[in-house]
Amino acid sequence: MTDIRIAPPDKITHIVEVFTHIHWPLPVESVDRVIHDLGWTRMPPPPRIHIIPDFEVSHPYATFLDGKGTTLEGNGILEIDCWVSDSPDESNDLKPMRQAYKAVRAVVVSAVGQPMGGRGLDSWWDLPTGGRIHVKGDKTVVALQLLSKIFADTERDEVRFGISPDRVLGEDD
Repeated sequence: MTDIRIAPPDKITHIVEVFTHIHWPLPVESVDRVIHDLGWTRMPPPPRIHIIPDFEVSHPYATFLDGKGTTLEGNGILEIDCWVSDSPDESNDLKPMRQAYKAVRAVVVSAVGQPMGGRGLDSWWDLPTGGRIHVKGDKTVVALQLLSKIFADTERDEVRFGISPDRVLGEDD
């Protein structure tokens, strides 16, 4: 079994603290302020705004998703994703990823309390700002994700209407 490095708890706590104070909609012009508050470094801007976080993992990666060029244009930033763990070796042993997920989740719980919901390696917290924080784990990485109010409202509406979160768009049941 390979140990998976995760971002230090103080860095995860800081990310969560910054995420909890972002108000929606977040204009693209405010991204540099958020990046500065996080202590991250911005890379040249492609369609997604790529960032290098200020902690060591095997693939340091963060991105801000802008609604530009979509039906949600004008809503500013729609989602922020940040990988907070190493990617495992090719052993296909999921135990280290589960442990990394649990460790990251525990840090978020200590920062903002118990999650509003979860399934598998996904837990989420609704924020007073209308956004939603997810801790997501899979076989490749553990990530912190901040959904804008519009994306979080969509997730909440899907639950309210009984739409399965496991469905695949474009496939009829």
